Order: sequence, then structure tokens, then C-alpha cells
Amino acid sequence: MVTNDTLPPPEKVVPYETVDGANGGALYLYGNTNAPNIAVCCAGYPDDHSIFQSFAFRLAKEGDCLVGVMCLPGFDDREEKPWTTHKYDGYTFDDMVISVRGAVKALRAASTHEDSKLTGIFHDWGVVPGSLWVNRVLEEAESPELQPDKMVYFDVLLPPHKVMKNDIPDAPKPTLARTVVEIVYKIVLAISFLLQQYVSKILGVIFYSVGLVAMYILRLYPLYHVDDKVFSAHQKHLNRTIYMAYPYWFLVKSVWNGTFWAYEMSLHKDLKKTPLLYIYGGNKRTHFHRNESVALLEREEREGRSDSKVICLEDDGHFFYVTNEDACLDAVVSFMKN
Repeated sequence: MVTNDTLPPPEKVVPYETVDGANGGALYLYGNTNAPNIAVCCAGYPDDHSIFQSFAFRLAKEGDCLVGVMCLPGFDDREEKPWTTHKYDGYTFDDMVISVRGAVKALRAASTHEDSKLTGIFHDWGVVPGSLWVNRVLEEAESPELQPDKMVYFDVLLPPHKVMKNDIPDAPKPTLARTVVEIVYKIVLAISFLLQQYVSKILGVIFYSVGLVAMYILRLYPLYHVDDKVFSAHQKHLNRTIYMAYPYWFLVKSVWNGTFWAYEMSLHKDLKKTPLLYIYGGNKRTHFHRNESVALLEREEREGRSDSKVICLEDDGHFFYVTNEDACLDAVVSFMKN
């Protein structure tokens, strides 16, 4: 496994627009600018660019691809923009989408190929703004250059689009244990952010630490030890880690005040026009996907309705694209070139 000390450096770093301004984000570029394929990669909590750098480096070579690695706003820590200068309250879901759009624009501008095919690759919390972006941009006839040709989601999958509600295959309901695990860790992270940012940094750290220990003891932590080495290799300062939990705070707050349902967080509606590859690790205490969406994509592949498909890496956890880079890379390259 590649560690932070051996990460392949980007060949170029270009700025992209965020709510913080025209230079709010940094896009790490890998590969030939005239490649026929381009891909934007974005991870989630608690990761900056580094988690995707090794994968992007190899994808650029093996997939004949220009790859741009971004991260969620506020998740990076650059010399010219340290993490402490980011928005104190964190970034809303709409702010995150603006960052994705800005990164895609920058990637398109860096590409010199006349007809490059765009793939979006998103992991964990990156899937939320990734899904919102693709849903919105596919409705915008005036922005065809921002529309992806294919999408890839790692380990998180949102519900089916509302237009599919009458045509969703039967799928098993989540167990009570799975539901409890999913709720507990989200609340712990949300409250940790709330305490650190608005009450006391010390209280935030104490609550986060006690909550983490309690989840391990009570077997409520969503991941197994297969992912421990990844966390160790990409460990951040504790206050920064808690700050990066702002998506959980916005999630809990939006559900509490009823605004969450205004966001159309779902798969995009046309899987034939924009095929979707979903890869997930099977070695976890819970899954971060909706079972009906997995069933939907499995039917797409089984009945040949589109090029969409699902792949489960049974022995791998949440960070399978780090711990089993070869298998993940082979699947993504095959999907992009299909």
C-alpha cells in the first residue's frame, strides 16, 4: 500500500473555482493532456487529495487518461491556503456541488483532446455532491461540456431517481443492526463538529474520542480492521479531522429542520445515456448503499438495459481502492473503455 511518504506527486496543480473564490480549490493533474479520456476523482470524509493520488497516477497510465484529483471544500491543507482559513461553519451541499463544477471546468480546460470522454469517480461523501452535480448538469442543455459520459461510485450509493419509483426491483430491507450502526456514527461525528466549532474545542475532542471508543466497544463502528492501515497512513490532526465532519452536521441539521428533502439526492435518471459503475467493499459492519439501488444496477447489467453494473470486492473494506488497487483499477479501466 502506498503511504503519504511515497505518493506520486501531481504533474501539475491548477486552481478551480469554489465558493471561496476562483482559486479556492486545487486540482492535481496526472497524465497526458491529449488523452481521449478524462476523469475527475473526489474522496469524502476524512480525506484530502492524498487518498486518490496513487490510484490517479496509475489510472492516467493504464487508462490512457488525464486525471484530476480534487477534494471536498475545506478538506485540503495547502501552504497558501491552510485548512484553518476555510469557512468556519463548513460547506453546504450546494457549496460542494460548486466545487465539483469548478473542478470539472478546470479539467476540461486542461485537456487538449477535441472529444475527450468524461468520467466522474467519487468515494464516500464525495458521492453526494457528485450525484447532485450529475443530476443537475444533465438537465442543462447549455453546458454539454460539463456533462459526464460515465459515472463511478465507490462504496456509497444513493436511492434511485424519483422517475424510477414505480420500476424498482425487490431488494432486502436493511436490518435493525445496520440501521443503528449508520445512525450512531453519523450523530457522533455531527455532534463532535457542533461542539468543537460552537462550544469548546476541548469538548469536541472529548466527545469525539469517547464516542469513537464507545462505538468500538459496542461494535457500532461501521468499519473493520481491514481499513485500519489506511486511516493510519492518512491520519490528520484531531481538530482538523473533526472540522472535516461538517457534512455530517449539515446532514443531521437538514434532516432535523426538514430541508434535507429539498435536495434531490439520488441516482441520475438515465442510466443508458450515462452508465454507472458501483464498486463496494463487502468486509464492513454495514454497507453505505441503498439496497434497491444495488438491485436496480444489477438488473441493468443482467437484462442488458445499459452498461451499468455492480462489483463487490468481498474481502475488502471501505477503502478498497487503496487496499486492493489492482482489482479496482482493472474494473474502472474496463468500464471506461467499454
